[in-house]
Amino acid sequence: MSKYLHLSLGMRSDIEVMLAKKLSFNSIAQALGKDSTTISKEIRKNIIIEQKGGYGRSFNDCIKSCRKKPAQRSTPVADV
Repeated sequence: MSKYLHLSLGMRSDIEVMLAKKLSFNSIAQALGKDSTTISKEIRKNIIIEQKGGYGRSFNDCIKSCRKKPAQRSTPVADV
């Protein structure tokens, strides 16, 4: 018996197509008649993260580290 009971294989392929069309979790859930948390858990459970890196550089799988760092101040802060 399958461990995954909430979504069929057809629903999973529909989710894949809808994600490629950049639809939100809520709109996918409405189309399939499921809750949006079911959709988000399914995507989180089966996501594949592509490893990127160059020769001599380590791979970076962390999503948070890909965000821009805040800009540094160009003017020094005066001592009080």
